[in-house]
Amino acid sequence: MAARRFASQLQGKFERLAEIGVSGTRRLDLGDDISAIVFRDRIILLKPFDERMHILRVLHGRQNIHDLFSSDD
Repeated sequence: MAARRFASQLQGKFERLAEIGVSGTRRLDLGDDISAIVFRDRIILLKPFDERMHILRVLHGRQNIHDLFSSDD
């Protein structure tokens, strides 16, 4: 049940972001046009595409983001 509650809250966060158009904090250290927002103990990485924001990853705040993100290269 906790996982469903978390997923529902996360979906609500995404919907609110879409409504108000928040793009997050730019994270040039992770790549061009990548932004991050914080949700509870998670970091959500976003990238603009056309007039939308694509969710790249939802990570736990204690993860080493640079190591995880560089594995995509």
